[in-house]
Amino acid sequence: MSDPQTPSRPDADGPATVKAVLLSEAVATLEPLIRLWIANGIGFTEIARALRAGFVDVAEKELEAGGRKSTDAAVSLLSGVHRKEVKSHRASREGSRDEAPGERELSYAEQVFTRWGTDAAYRDAEGKPMTLPLAGRAPSFEALVASVTRDFSKRTVLDELVRLGLVREEGETVVPQAEAMVPKGGMLELARYLQEHLHDHMAAGVANLQAIGRDAKAPYLEHSMYVNGISDSSIEMLSNLARNYWKQAFDAAVNAAQQRYEVDRQHDHQGRLRFGVYVYSESNKRVSP
Repeated sequence: MSDPQTPSRPDADGPATVKAVLLSEAVATLEPLIRLWIANGIGFTEIARALRAGFVDVAEKELEAGGRKSTDAAVSLLSGVHRKEVKSHRASREGSRDEAPGERELSYAEQVFTRWGTDAAYRDAEGKPMTLPLAGRAPSFEALVASVTRDFSKRTVLDELVRLGLVREEGETVVPQAEAMVPKGGMLELARYLQEHLHDHMAAGVANLQAIGRDAKAPYLEHSMYVNGISDSSIEMLSNLARNYWKQAFDAAVNAAQQRYEVDRQHDHQGRLRFGVYVYSESNKRVSP
């Protein structure tokens, strides 16, 4: 069992190695999100584009917080994003204020499915995507894929659409399983909750790391218990124990928060606080992919 709170690697002490340490941990930190992105058809190119935009936005905030003017050159220097890309992102951002939230560029597989549902040549009399023969002249799945991209074979695109649950293969035909690409029920709400939860958890951990780097006291509570070499029954027991403790802590925290809110609501306070807990476990049982 352990309760790590500070970096334990011996090379994490010197300021010259901070960058190397953070980079070495970056992929491991993002691995669960990478799995989520891949499972939902989001590839590296899309994430790289989103990260580029994120670096620009955060660099702007850092410059403004330090009382410096956020010119394209200053943002480029701080973020590492090329000046032309900084300028392009800022221009596109200003021109997309009214776009729907979460809009992103579609992958080739998603583009194929989107064309399937919007091109009259591939829709039935009711305007729905029609069942297509796998190969042959248009309208066929092979021709549909070729109309979007020649970089990927029909089989590669089909396997991806099957994985995403958008189509199924029946013999020599491809049958659409949906009429449009929309998030599954509750997906938007759950994704937003995940974003808010992870953001605040990581923000607390980052603030603690930065404080330790300045030889200051870590400002936020951010502890966890870890144990390995246990059975599935022990995992279940400890998980239930954690849920019971959380309910008690949650009820007490909500009551206290409500009392403080009633006191503070008469004033224009803008502070916020999140109090959370998580349990994660890996079973000894093998799970089929």
